[in-house]
Amino acid sequence: MTRKVTFGGRAVVPLPDGDVLRGAIDDREHLTIQREDAFGALVWEADLGDLGADPTLRHADSQTSDYGCLHWVATDTLVLVGDTAALVLSATDGSVTNSYELKPVGRPSLEVSGVSALPEGDAVVIASAKRVWVIGSDLKPIVRVDADSLLASFPGVEGGFLLVDEYDFDSAEGEHRARRFPLARGVGRSGS
Repeated sequence: MTRKVTFGGRAVVPLPDGDVLRGAIDDREHLTIQREDAFGALVWEADLGDLGADPTLRHADSQTSDYGCLHWVATDTLVLVGDTAALVLSATDGSVTNSYELKPVGRPSLEVSGVSALPEGDAVVIASAKRVWVIGSDLKPIVRVDADSLLASFPGVEGGFLLVDEYDFDSAEGEHRARRFPLARGVGRSGS
């Protein structure tokens, strides 16, 4: 029996020329994704193994596994975020070009998980509860941040800096603590 797959709660990810990305979990618990053209014909299919679903469980239930997914137009890649890894795939043929290890905490109410492109398209931010990656358009890491505690929210980019908001468990009130990390020259300069 297969389980349905959604991407941020959506059944498909729209791609150029009317193509779409679909997914399913098979009997082996493997994630399979497929690119279909505008007429429903298979363009490619990729078996991504046992990549676990989004740990926040925002759009999941007993019959549906949900993943973060972004079509990164500037690089013609797909960035797929699961529980312990983010995969970068070629949108042309489905081959995995890079993978980035994530650090979830195992409690959905404390998880932060997702992917977001910077407005300029020159980088993406990939986040989990205890690790953040900023990946450049050359598909190489610009910065990796391992959180001191847990992320309080999805990170932002402003003025060429990655902004990471973490819980400060040492404070009496459990306040947040903001940290800033410089990005490569020119990346994230217009703000977000």
